[in-house]
Amino acid sequence: MRKTIITLLIFLVGLSNKMVAQQNDYYTYSHDKSRTYYNFNAAWVNHKHHVYLKKGEQMTIELFDLKDYDILGNIDTILEGYLREIKLFKDSFPTTPSANVRIDYSYIVDQEIKKIRITKYAPSGNTYIDVNGEVSNFKIEQDTIRILINKLVANGQKFPIDHSYHPAQITFVLNNYNNLETLLQQKGKLQSYIDTMAIASRPKKEVDPYSYKTTLYYHPFDTGTAFAMERKLLLYTRDVEQEAKNNIAGFYSYQPKFSVNLDIGAGLIRDKIGTLGELGLQYVFHQSRNDNYRNIVCLSVSPYLLFEKNTAGQYGTNDNWFVNAEVGTVIKNSTSMVKREVIGIGYLLKPNGPYFQKNTYKLYFNFTFKNDIVIAPEVYFTDNFHSVFPGITVKGFLNRDLD
Repeated sequence: MRKTIITLLIFLVGLSNKMVAQQNDYYTYSHDKSRTYYNFNAAWVNHKHHVYLKKGEQMTIELFDLKDYDILGNIDTILEGYLREIKLFKDSFPTTPSANVRIDYSYIVDQEIKKIRITKYAPSGNTYIDVNGEVSNFKIEQDTIRILINKLVANGQKFPIDHSYHPAQITFVLNNYNNLETLLQQKGKLQSYIDTMAIASRPKKEVDPYSYKTTLYYHPFDTGTAFAMERKLLLYTRDVEQEAKNNIAGFYSYQPKFSVNLDIGAGLIRDKIGTLGELGLQYVFHQSRNDNYRNIVCLSVSPYLLFEKNTAGQYGTNDNWFVNAEVGTVIKNSTSMVKREVIGIGYLLKPNGPYFQKNTYKLYFNFTFKNDIVIAPEVYFTDNFHSVFPGITVKGFLNRDLD
């Protein structure tokens, strides 16, 4: 008993530490922080959007509300203003080649006061590089530049802490702080990254800005892909830079675990063509982070309706009800082409007419054609497997949660 209690306590401590680590993903207001801290750090951040640049450098945008992307509508002008201000403090930068520096630059929109802090860090030991006998200091640690812009909230809305400003915080982690000038020489490039993240993180519907959180990772020089984490909902979009230029937000999100599917179509049974309705309950048990595919299982019921003349010359309806189980994959690629490939088995619950005898089963495959049409080749086993014949069904989507 004692060992069980100790094990449980260790588990709970570990769990609490994990929860704290998750909560610390975003800045929250704390009275333990000094006024100096909040002069150069956003008090509340709901959105962290990272761009991975060349040579291990990185740019991170942090916002309280996604609408605050408008503050960064002209990033080149913002950075040019920063560079003009910082040139006045040349003498404050490290003189040791292997040292690193953090530069904080903060201001309020439409106000002239700029706040600047330069923090120098001496190298932890001396690191050298030898190139053909020429020895020089080698810099390992990167420099950090953080620009914090606060904007007065319009329409009397209040920031949820103790003032009425929303922050837009942009942080550069560079191999050398002077590399910011090199980035600016690529006119409009940084702005295109910011515009891409603004579009890729845009919610599909109205959200609560106080509780809605996103994290986005963008690799423009690697695969051209972006990943976004919205609470526990993983969003994935491919080629987002091009989509941003086209003003299209290409979100593909985790489909609900359970969804209801409804199809109609027609199928060939022996020498007769009957209409088909299908109602299914689908469950997603795995979704790939990188390839945007979903592994699914589905249970469905599908009646085939065949119309026959009786001996009196009158038409009647023969309904044959199958219950089906299937497993497979739903894929949606960068061109929005949907593929739903499953294998399934069916059992005849209610026979009606001369088509099936005794216990009847079917084996089928579903292949998607042009997004909306499914072609399903089938094999029927009837009369307790004593009779086998092929069939084919064509059906279309009425309701299917593919997004």
